[in-house]
Amino acid sequence: MKWCLRQMTASDLPQVVAIERSCYPQPWSVDLFQREFDNPLAQLFVCACQDDVIGYLCLWNIAGEVEIHNVATSPQWQRKGVAALLMQALWDYIDKHQIVDRAFLEVRCSNHAAIHLYEKHLFRVTDCRKGYYSNGDGEDALLMCWQRTMD
Repeated sequence: MKWCLRQMTASDLPQVVAIERSCYPQPWSVDLFQREFDNPLAQLFVCACQDDVIGYLCLWNIAGEVEIHNVATSPQWQRKGVAALLMQALWDYIDKHQIVDRAFLEVRCSNHAAIHLYEKHLFRVTDCRKGYYSNGDGEDALLMCWQRTMD
């Protein structure tokens, strides 16, 4: 089965929201994803296998920096390279927009698989945000950053 990266469309939202709900304790709402479509700073990508969305990436391009807001892979597709392909969408975007010199994201300290993926893609831990996640556990977030000078 062949996967493809493409821009997210409104018709992808039901599948994207289903993935979101299966991956996160405090998922984004349909309305929040919909607002991303209206945001000129936002870029939304999906990884699809035929007609099925199997992962997505939401980022913002702000003043030469890319902020990764949301990335997830459908549970049945995890650990099969989908997230790495979504990261390729990030690098393709950065290559296309040469003004981007930095990318950053927050990730749960307990999400070792994601941390490993980001490290493989040259992100480095730059800070820890204590009690960042507010879903009751108050888990810390690692701030991870890639800079053009770091690669």
